[in-house]
Amino acid sequence: MLQPVSLTDTPLSARAWPRAALMDVCVDRALAAGLTLTDPATTARDTRAWSATARVPLALLREREAELMGRFGTKD
Repeated sequence: MLQPVSLTDTPLSARAWPRAALMDVCVDRALAAGLTLTDPATTARDTRAWSATARVPLALLREREAELMGRFGTKD
């Protein structure tokens, strides 16, 4: 049985989360000052490589991550 997506699954993008607007900011000044953006696929790959050796607890169990990624049609 599929479990509903919860705020703990997507804390930065869930609109119902009290601090969701934290991510809604204008980056024009930062871009003008030289900020460069990294492709999300590169960030995901680099984060996955880093997390393989990092000693931090997983935010999601691997099974839950696979369920969510499958539900939203994304590939690992």
